Formats: sequence, C-alpha cells, structure tokens
Amino acid sequence: MDENASQVPAHRPGPTCTPHAGAESGTGRTPRRGIAREAVRTLLDLARSDGRWCTVHAFPSRTNTASNAICRSAGFTFAGAEETAFAGSVFATNHWIHDFEPAGVSGEDA
Repeated sequence: MDENASQVPAHRPGPTCTPHAGAESGTGRTPRRGIAREAVRTLLDLARSDGRWCTVHAFPSRTNTASNAICRSAGFTFAGAEETAFAGSVFATNHWIHDFEPAGVSGEDA
C-alpha cells in the first residue's frame, strides 16, 4: 500500500486507530475467477490486524457488477453513487465503506 497515494481519508480516529494518511489499492482484470475477492478479503484482514485502519473506501464503476458484488460480499456498506476523479478523468462510481469495530466493541479483539 502506498501511504501517500489516496485523496480520501482512510481512517477514523478511535480507541484502537490513530490518524493515518490514506492508502490506495486497486484491481484490474484477474487471471482466474475469485482472485479479486480473495485479494480484497486479504487486504481487509491486513488492514484490520495492522490497527491503524478503521475505515476502508472502495469506488468501483457503477456498471462493474463483479466489483460491486465483491464489495457487498466483503462487508462494505453502500454509501451512494458519486463522480470520482482519478488520473485526470472523472468516473461514475459507487462509494462503498468498510468500518472496523474497535477492539473490544464486538466482544473480540481486532
């Protein structure tokens, strides 16, 4: 993860999270079915265990059914449709948010 890449705050200060610069990750076409889903789940597991990340944002294209399904199945919450600027262009995206509960809130350690 490149900690200087994101323009979107990827954190929410809390009991187990400290303010941290955002990070950015992305996927493209994958060589086999299911690899993107595995990658997102691994990324979320790593973010949670790291302890610095309380919120992860995803911005798949509105028309990318597979990526939106991955967000939904990985526990992201749909925050709405929006226009997202990236690499000098503006894209019609869906905004998904994954919040981690602070350690002890759900009765289990993060």
